[in-house]
Amino acid sequence: MCGHRFFSIIRGGELYVSPNGDDSGDGSEASPFRTIEHALEVVREKKADGDDFGFTVKLLGGSYAVSEPIVLSALDSSEPGCELKLESADKNNPARLVGGTDIPFSDLTKAPDNVINKIIDNSAADKILAYDLKAAGITDYGEISTRCYNIIQGKTAQMTASVDGNSMRLAGWPDNGYETFARNKGYDDADTGMYDVVSYGSRTADGLAAGCEFRYTNERPELWEKPELAWISGSIGPNYAYDYFPVKSVNADKKTITLAEGAITKYYSKPFFKFENILEELDSPGEYYIDREEGMLYLYPPEGSDESSVLTLSGLRDSMFKLTGVKNLTLEGLILEGGRDSAINAVGDCSAVRISGCTVRNFGKNGIYINNGSFCTVTGCEIYNIGENGVYVTGGDYENIIASGNVVSYNDIHDFALIERSYRAGVCLGYRSVGAVVRGNNIYNAPHAGIIFYGTMNLIEDNTLRRVVTDFHDMDAIYVNNVDYPWERGNVIRGNYFDDIGNGFLAEKQMNISAIRTDNYGHGLNIYHNVFHNIGLGGTNQVSGIRAQGTHNRIWENLFVDCSEAYNSNLTYSEAAKYDMTSEKNIRIKGQLDGFIGVYGKLFPELKDFWTEHPSSSRTNEFKDNVIVNIAFKLSTINGAQNAEGFRGAPELVEASGNLVTGENPGFADYENGNFSILNGSAAYETVHGRTNFQRRAE
Repeated sequence: MCGHRFFSIIRGGELYVSPNGDDSGDGSEASPFRTIEHALEVVREKKADGDDFGFTVKLLGGSYAVSEPIVLSALDSSEPGCELKLESADKNNPARLVGGTDIPFSDLTKAPDNVINKIIDNSAADKILAYDLKAAGITDYGEISTRCYNIIQGKTAQMTASVDGNSMRLAGWPDNGYETFARNKGYDDADTGMYDVVSYGSRTADGLAAGCEFRYTNERPELWEKPELAWISGSIGPNYAYDYFPVKSVNADKKTITLAEGAITKYYSKPFFKFENILEELDSPGEYYIDREEGMLYLYPPEGSDESSVLTLSGLRDSMFKLTGVKNLTLEGLILEGGRDSAINAVGDCSAVRISGCTVRNFGKNGIYINNGSFCTVTGCEIYNIGENGVYVTGGDYENIIASGNVVSYNDIHDFALIERSYRAGVCLGYRSVGAVVRGNNIYNAPHAGIIFYGTMNLIEDNTLRRVVTDFHDMDAIYVNNVDYPWERGNVIRGNYFDDIGNGFLAEKQMNISAIRTDNYGHGLNIYHNVFHNIGLGGTNQVSGIRAQGTHNRIWENLFVDCSEAYNSNLTYSEAAKYDMTSEKNIRIKGQLDGFIGVYGKLFPELKDFWTEHPSSSRTNEFKDNVIVNIAFKLSTINGAQNAEGFRGAPELVEASGNLVTGENPGFADYENGNFSILNGSAAYETVHGRTNFQRRAE
């Protein structure tokens, strides 16, 4: 402890900051400082003089321009009970920290005729507004960069635009949905459809070779004056990964589009893509375009904006808050907005950092990033319009299975993965996370996963995940791939609610989508007391509530309502299946497992039998006492009928019992309105042991 707590009434105390303050003031509410940095310097000076009894820096309402990171280090650490807190002085008028430039709509002008005349859709002509960036001294527009699975350039995100806190999108085509090649397989086999492949390009060890080219039949690309400034956005390779490549040219004679970088990969599903950064396609509310040569911004205002609206351009290239080795710090009730990197970046063994009740929006990288933290908390925040992860956190003693104590709880996280669109999540527990808790979050509206996690003894409970994995196949609302780390067990997923997942895009049904998946025959999940609703639309190809095909996955007392599949287990039983212990991969995994088994084997004794329990020959998975109800449509029969216990898979590999499978309402309190509480005395009541809290979470 930091001494006698009552001294904090006399020593330590409060300092005030205001956008209209003066750093020559005394920091009182009547004479506040102007900058956060000066207030922190005063705190450090007081602490150096022995006054270390807790300080609160109160930020009065208004907008604070942040042109450089706010840096806190171990020098700003405090003892428990004497934390340093930065908070809004008035929760009804929160402080807004802006890493960019605010432009009132009154400063925008009507776009000139020479620009309006280029817009393909003439109905948009009188809606386009302009702003002279160069005249305003704004010359750093950032760089749009290639993004691709397993190829990371590491470049800072480009300047982005938002209006009244809501992000805009680069002008492009089509406005809604995607284009696609002609065929599912062998796209160049026929000269039909809008796009057919001419050359696939190639991937090299360190990047992508030029040469990818495809034909088009719709002549719209010929209307783009500068196609070499356009980018293709979507998936032209594996359907779980995102591709973002620059266009090189459009050849009107040959009717071909050539990419400056990029490779097309034949895959079992159709590619999907759109084109972005095209002035001529500025024809839909919420789109913008930056003419980097002329230093001009053009935009079609989003619906709901008016003369009182404010346009914000992201500017700060670094994280807004940079924390290194800080202990006992709280950020509370702040609005953080408009940077090209992360809002908060905490590294170097930060401990007891608490981020509470903040709004974090419009950042090009992560909302909140905590690497190797302990007892750090992100709670009660709204995090949205984020380029990558909403919250990323790691920590804990992996070798000795000592929990990190990190908690991500009761946040509203939505509209994330807007720039790096695959393998970024609302909450990501990074590699070797131990004992983290993800609880009570509302996660929705995202192209890829809702939660991605790695490590051991993590708890994911009471979250709501809906409308995620909206733009891909082969991905899941909660995703883990621990097949190469079979000692990572003890992870619990319970009490969560999943809704509206795997229900199609491109006017087609999605495939290989789950609410929960341990990928590639992963192991050791404990999944219970979850509700899965509206997963797939019936007749789908492996769209499931749960997909867990490895060993020692335990699934019990869950409720599945109108799901194409409840549980997708290993489909193939082979009594003779064994691990190939001559493969380099298995030799590597065995060497690592042997090193961990001394500690991990005490918690997970089944690890001693790991190499004799092949997923295709061993009956180690459990599926018990679940309720599977299909009222809106029947269980999918693609790939064959599902078995009597309500799951798809080889029955020789699953201990299944006590499951109720029905096409009738089993006694829900209010099926039509999503209240899936099961009334006492109904057929399903005893099956779920009297559990009655199965109901839809609030939107």
